[in-house]
Amino acid sequence: MRMTLTAVVLALALPATASAQSVEVQAGYAGWSGDEFEGFDAGPRIRASILGSTGGSLEIGATGSWARTPVDTGNDDITQLGLGVTARKALGVTAGPHVYVEGHLGWTRLSQDAGVVDVQESGFAVGPGLGVAIPLGGVQLTLSSDIQYQSYGDLEIEGGLGVGEAGQSGWRWGAQAGLALGR
Repeated sequence: MRMTLTAVVLALALPATASAQSVEVQAGYAGWSGDEFEGFDAGPRIRASILGSTGGSLEIGATGSWARTPVDTGNDDITQLGLGVTARKALGVTAGPHVYVEGHLGWTRLSQDAGVVDVQESGFAVGPGLGVAIPLGGVQLTLSSDIQYQSYGDLEIEGGLGVGEAGQSGWRWGAQAGLALGR
């Protein structure tokens, strides 16, 4: 958790001092792979990033995400929140349409309203992504996909009461489209 907080502080400070900044919002679809997430179905996801250019074709910044995961047990959907650091490298010339690769490291939380209480698990996420940016006048259309290894700790009931070891880990994949301003 300490490493994640340090990474978030650096990600928020970097765009303020970088030479060029952009804000990107994407919406898409995300799902799960792994035995421990067997009852989780794919659902909608929204990501927002603030990226600052470090010179050349490298951008670093902060990314926040929200996703809803339907579960096939009939219980309420699971909500996922995430916050982390994203590093993105454009491949080739960035003046026109171009491909980029990115990496993400951050914190993630799953929560589910289980009737009377809110059940939560916190953990970390790390993984690569691949996308394409297409300039459209003053904005860029972005199309991307990613896969992240996610690992969660103990299960907690609302207010921090531990209810045992959950220890889930698996892969979260997604595909999304969006717009970027300021590039």
